[in-house]
Amino acid sequence: MMRNQRGISLIEVLIGVGIIGILTMAMTSSLSFMAKELKVFNAKFNLLVLSDTLRRDLDDSVRCKTLLTGSTITAGRENSISLTVLNSSTVLKRNQPALEYDLLITDLVLENPIQTSTNSSGNPIYRTELILKSSVYSGETAGEAARGKSFRPSRIATLYLETNASGLVLDCKLPGGGSSSGGGGSAKCDMSQLKDGSGRSLSGEMNSGSSARAIGPDIPNNNFWQEPDSCIVLCVNGEWAPIQCFKDTRTES
Repeated sequence: MMRNQRGISLIEVLIGVGIIGILTMAMTSSLSFMAKELKVFNAKFNLLVLSDTLRRDLDDSVRCKTLLTGSTITAGRENSISLTVLNSSTVLKRNQPALEYDLLITDLVLENPIQTSTNSSGNPIYRTELILKSSVYSGETAGEAARGKSFRPSRIATLYLETNASGLVLDCKLPGGGSSSGGGGSAKCDMSQLKDGSGRSLSGEMNSGSSARAIGPDIPNNNFWQEPDSCIVLCVNGEWAPIQCFKDTRTES
């Protein structure tokens, strides 16, 4: 005696395939979003590293002169320049990728030079700030197609530049005279600006390039996140810069 057997109908097969397709699309979309966020996070961290590298290079008068001699500036405006990071093949230039850092350099400017004095040779001395503008590099060749998420401009250093009458940079000086020994030396960060999980201020100092985890709403230089519970912060030339922040972490053990 044969038993009744019921197979899978075509409609059931199509429904199953449809469900699998929807789940696959959702997973693909989620993975794509995570990959983009990871790329932004890596680029943001690389921007902090690059900014700190430039500060170290400019923290020495000899290296500063090597980097900026030959640039031309005009008073009272943004002056786009290009330079090569010392001990590296990376060239920082407007709308060009810095592949080593996974960044697109949207501009590198000496902002609004103001003449402060004249030296013994009669050459003007200008005070200016070096500012790095950048975004995530999308992998395209150049121009707008290569630009991903844009970051806030990074103020690298305040500089005093000696120029000739035509605005050609002849020398680079730092506030307070700078260093000519080649030793550089970035400022340390004050740990008392950070708090532990109980809300107590920490103590001591950390060298530039060191990182820590800060708890509480008053996280220094919080340009990217609103009211986080904690951030991993990096010491960059005497200032704390957040590189990743979290919500709802106070209940963690």
